[in-house]
This record gives sequence, C-alpha cells and structure tokens, in this order.
Amino acid sequence: MLTTILDALAITRVDVLMGHSAGTWLSYKAASDLHLVKSSVFLNPLAKRQHRSLRPFVAIKMLAAILRNSYLHSAVYKCLPFIYKIFGFVVHEEVFASLPIAVESARYADFNKMQAYAESAACKKHPFVMAITRNDKIAEWNFSMEMAHHMGIEEGEITEYRGDSVTIGDSVGKYDNSCYRRVLLFERGGHLVHKAHETEIIKQILLLLKVVCNHDS
Repeated sequence: MLTTILDALAITRVDVLMGHSAGTWLSYKAASDLHLVKSSVFLNPLAKRQHRSLRPFVAIKMLAAILRNSYLHSAVYKCLPFIYKIFGFVVHEEVFASLPIAVESARYADFNKMQAYAESAACKKHPFVMAITRNDKIAEWNFSMEMAHHMGIEEGEITEYRGDSVTIGDSVGKYDNSCYRRVLLFERGGHLVHKAHETEIIKQILLLLKVVCNHDS
C-alpha cells in the first residue's frame, strides 16, 4: 500500500520515514526492503513479540473479525473508545474513525518476520532514531530495546533521560556519515513520546536529515 501511494505521487525518495506504535511494523519492513527510504524514526515502536496491549492476541483477532462484519460493525464501533481506554489509551473523539484501522494493523502484523527485517536493515547500515519511554502502558520498553539491538544499536548510541539527568552514549558526535543510529530512552512520557519530548525528538530528526543529505551529496 505504501509503495502504491508513493508511486501514485511520483515520490522516488523518502529521507525520513516516521512510524509510531503499530505503524513501526511497516517501518521495519520499509527499512529492510525499500531502497528509496533513506532513514527511519521509530516512536515507541512495537516489536517481534506481542506487547501487553495485544494479549491475548486471539481477542484482537476476534475484534478485527467483528469489525469486518457489516451487521456487527456499528455496535462494536461505538464501544471501541471504551475498549481502547481499558488498554491504556486516552482517545479523543476526532480520532474515533481511525480506531478500526489500528485494530487491523495489529491483526495483520507478521511478528515472525520483524527480527529479520530489523537485521536486514542493520546489514544495510540503515540510519535511524528510536524514541522509547519506560512508562509506556501500551508497549513494554524492553521489547522495543530488543528491536533496537536487532537494528544494530550499540550501548554507546543510547541516550537515557532520568528525571533531570541525561546519560549520553560515548559515540555522540563520533558517528560516521553513512549510518547515524540513536536510541532516546526516556523515563516518562507515556505512549505518545513525540508529544512529551517533542523538542529533543525534533533535534534528533534534524541530525538524521543532516547525515542522510551529507552522505548522498
């Protein structure tokens, strides 16, 4: 679907592909398979394992099947905000329409391939920034860190934010021009890490863009 949209718009290069939550499953595959994607930003990414909000996974499959049923869709759709609230989401009315799409995204995620996608991206030295919060109620942060290591991250490329203190990896400013990798590990911020830590994430995106553009020039 992504390649169809890009082709229709005659887009032949994506400097930064950003994905959040379930959208990062697409980002792993794109980083692995799409040469036109030059770098990626993963915001509270999901992983190769089923996070707490997807367990039991059979319930997600059942919910997706009900939403695809023309007779049951309307009734269940009205209950979706309540279901999401149970999982830890605070849902605003303007995003209600996209909730069934999110369920479908989770339903069709191919967990068995995610590690291979990440490792393929690491072999390509795919540049990326990953922002993770430890207090995310939707996704376990250690699952996300596991994917970062599959993507090739090293300890010196991890920056930790704990209260007012910041622990910066040894490799900051020493990256090569072909591959900038950075994990931002925040103590707090919830699932919407890009809202809670907007300034720092924008700073990292600009660094990522600088590396990508300098490399290709």
